[in-house]
Amino acid sequence: IVDSDEISVEVLKTALENNEYTVLMAEDGSKALEMIEKSLPAVIISEIMLPKTDGFMIRKILLSKSNSKNIPFIILSNLKNEESVIRAASLGIEIYIKKPFMPAEIVGIVKNKTKGERDYGR
Repeated sequence: IVDSDEISVEVLKTALENNEYTVLMAEDGSKALEMIEKSLPAVIISEIMLPKTDGFMIRKILLSKSNSKNIPFIILSNLKNEESVIRAASLGIEIYIKKPFMPAEIVGIVKNKTKGERDYGR
C-alpha cells in the first residue's frame, strides 16, 4: 500500500491482513520504489498524490523494468477526473477507485488479482 493517508492505510491494511495477506506500506513514492524492488509484491495499491514520487510515476518506472512491469497496479485516490483516468489508462492501470472506498471491494479485487498465486503456492 502506497499512501500518506494513515487512516486509509490502516483500514486497508486491517482488511487485507484479516484475509491473510502480508501488507507492506510506504508513505511516499521513493520509499515505495525501494520496497517494490526488494520484495516484488503480488499487487500494488497506490494513491496518486504522494510525496516525492507520485503514483503515476511509480507505475511508469515499474513498467520500464522487466521484473515489475506485470505487477497489478490499483489506484485508490482522492483524485479522479477525466485527465487522471485517461493518464491511468495510458499506463495500463485497469482499476481506479475513488476514495472513500469499501474495504471489501478492495479485498475482492486483490483476491482476484492474486488468485493464481495463492492457488499454486507461488
